[in-house]
Amino acid sequence: MYTGGLEKFGEQPHNAGGLRPLRHSKPKRPRRRKRVTLIAAFRCTLRGGEKCVAICADTQETRGEYRVPVKKIAVQDRGSYQLVVGGAGELGDLIDDFAETLGLAAEGWEAGLGEQVIRNKIKRLLIDFNKNEVAHYPPPYDKLLEFIICLKDKNAPDIHLWKASATGLRVVTDFALIGRGEDFYKPQVERLYRPDLSMPQAFLLGTYVLLQAKETINSIGGPIHSIGASPQEIFPVSPDLVQDLEQRVTEFNEALTQLVLACPDVSLRPVDFESLLKDFEARVMQLRAKYLGYAATALLDRVENDPNFKREPMPSVPPDTLISRGADGQAFILSPEETRAYILGAANPLTPPDFEEDIDADILDAVNELMPFDLEEENPPPDSQTVEEHD
Repeated sequence: MYTGGLEKFGEQPHNAGGLRPLRHSKPKRPRRRKRVTLIAAFRCTLRGGEKCVAICADTQETRGEYRVPVKKIAVQDRGSYQLVVGGAGELGDLIDDFAETLGLAAEGWEAGLGEQVIRNKIKRLLIDFNKNEVAHYPPPYDKLLEFIICLKDKNAPDIHLWKASATGLRVVTDFALIGRGEDFYKPQVERLYRPDLSMPQAFLLGTYVLLQAKETINSIGGPIHSIGASPQEIFPVSPDLVQDLEQRVTEFNEALTQLVLACPDVSLRPVDFESLLKDFEARVMQLRAKYLGYAATALLDRVENDPNFKREPMPSVPPDTLISRGADGQAFILSPEETRAYILGAANPLTPPDFEEDIDADILDAVNELMPFDLEEENPPPDSQTVEEHD
């Protein structure tokens, strides 16, 4: 009678002795570094109309089953140029490879090259890289790589910004998004972006988009990393400020949610809506005072403790604001009007017009030297910011 298997021929089953035959398993492909990301870049302005750029990115990379923190954007100092290269795609190793390749190439470029000349050089690098590196990467991965490239000559104010997709390269005149969720978040950016957006608000917009992405896409996460480009330099934004911006966006959004549906709801009694508006105003002014205090304290601490500090790369407090430290060691902020009264020793910041008539001329000269404009002028110079310390 047939008993099945090898036993029919008088042989022992393969596991009778507790041993199994060797199996030849297929070699496993190394885990790829999947650079699934979202990077946002914005053209924006500084006070006085200077053109600048703000770039924001998440810091999470997927490696197989694991999520690891990585810097997806960084400032490269290469010869006569500074540049930032941020990439998105499934081939993280090649993204880093191209960023390094472009940096090494820029190191050999002569100073003073025009935008079109630089663009042609980058275009040739993209074509060569896709032909010799990306094309030979083993399948079955998606080989489409996208890049945000920001570059400036150290001795020129112009800031160049491009978006690359495969071998394509286009100039960014407003904003650009690359990576996961690009098409989903683009309408949100279009709703809030405008050409004259200030640099602080551009970073707030980038922070807003990245926070939304981190809540809705599993492959995007980690702290936000931000870099700014001004006519003077390309600079990283401090992690403390980035974290502060995240907290601001979160708290102010929570305050705004109360009005999103209440504003168009005409069934609300006017008195109830007015009460809601007053509560909203009080909450927003409280939040603004809190975060202005944080910004002023951080700025004053840096002025006092950083011997290399010269100027802020972007403004953190209103123009013509005096930041002082009292006898208790706490920092406090004075408006231009309060500053004049404070220096003159007036008890009431709203000093009567004839108050100055009784003040010694030397004191007035000193005050006017500290105050960079006449308080009666309607349009004071936009770039005059005073940071002083008083006991």
